[in-house]
Amino acid sequence: MDFELYRCIQTGDIAKLKEIVSEDLLLRETTCRGNTAIHVAVQYRRKDFVEVIYNKCPSLLLHQNMKGETALHTAVTAASVAIVEFLINCDGAPDVVDEQQKDYETGEVDKYPKHLLLGMVNKEMDTALHIAARNGLSEIVKILIHEDVHKKLLRMANKEMDTALHEAVQNHHANVVKLLTAADPMHEYGANKSGKTPLYLAVEKGYCDVTRLILATCLCSAHGGPSGRTALHAAVIRNDSDITKMLLDKKPGLVKDVDEKGWTPLHYAVANDSVYIISRLLHLNRSIGYLAAKDGTTALHIASRKGNLAIMVNISQYCPDVWELPDNSGKNILHIAVEFEQQHVIKRIFRTPHTVESLINEQDNDGNTPFHLAAYKSLNVEDFINDNRVNKMVRNKENSTALEILEKKKVSIFTKYYS
Repeated sequence: MDFELYRCIQTGDIAKLKEIVSEDLLLRETTCRGNTAIHVAVQYRRKDFVEVIYNKCPSLLLHQNMKGETALHTAVTAASVAIVEFLINCDGAPDVVDEQQKDYETGEVDKYPKHLLLGMVNKEMDTALHIAARNGLSEIVKILIHEDVHKKLLRMANKEMDTALHEAVQNHHANVVKLLTAADPMHEYGANKSGKTPLYLAVEKGYCDVTRLILATCLCSAHGGPSGRTALHAAVIRNDSDITKMLLDKKPGLVKDVDEKGWTPLHYAVANDSVYIISRLLHLNRSIGYLAAKDGTTALHIASRKGNLAIMVNISQYCPDVWELPDNSGKNILHIAVEFEQQHVIKRIFRTPHTVESLINEQDNDGNTPFHLAAYKSLNVEDFINDNRVNKMVRNKENSTALEILEKKKVSIFTKYYS
């Protein structure tokens, strides 16, 4: 770019600028990053300079620098409300129109720069609205929404498949979220490249205010996230009882949705020992206690694995017969308690007379009873040996009884009782 031109913009010498603009070719020169005189004037927030340059050379309005940014992108980045208003409201036909400079609503060339500017994108496919939403510039967002009469700008996605709403949510700009959702309440905002919808993003980050706004304003809000999870999965994983309650009130059907592993929100609540959330989920729909993941794991299996007796009791109060369900390997809750060496769970099961007889002698897919697994792991097997309900003659697929396994391992408890 011409030295004198750049310096007069930089220093604010408008008289000098007016002398220079008589030479139209000078205005078409660019900086090393492809910025025109109008870009530079915007960068220095000199609205009067922008007006002078535009009136002399209107086509600069649509010129893009090396990052694909127009003067409007630059004005939004500079957070200059006055310049943004001028740029989108100036009249006149540009003298250069290329394929990208077609009206973003109709696909046709329009003589008014406003219609061209709104839909123009930079190399990241960001519109001016994306930038305004990302930076929380609510006044500029209002202006852009007002001009976006067909709601196309609101729904445009960038390279990451983020809309302006995604950007506002990710950066926790609740005031901008309110404006965007109110402007297009019926649109179902889909997932970005990371598989996250705006609602999922708000929940994942724990933004109660933004979550509440989206649920209240977006009548068709999508709720999906990565790996098949929903916003409710995200709330439960965070152990966020407040957001969980919001979602259950507005979207109760999510309670039964499963992710790619087949896990419901209840599976995650049990994995996190979230007692309050577990109760809320089961109170809403007790049938979820019977839902098994792809590997056959139920919420009760997870509680047994973790050794959380209080949660096991809680689940059983809502689902009294769920203990009967084995996983895909044929293991019941007693097998799992033994496998994960949860001795207090084992003792509690043995002291539960109505369920223990069906559990203690059940064989998994390898033919092992819980007693076999206890023997393999060299656990304290007194409960198994002393209880007459345990069938000690059951053989697994290796043709071994639990007592034979104990003998081979020379476990002291075997010696104590059978020497």
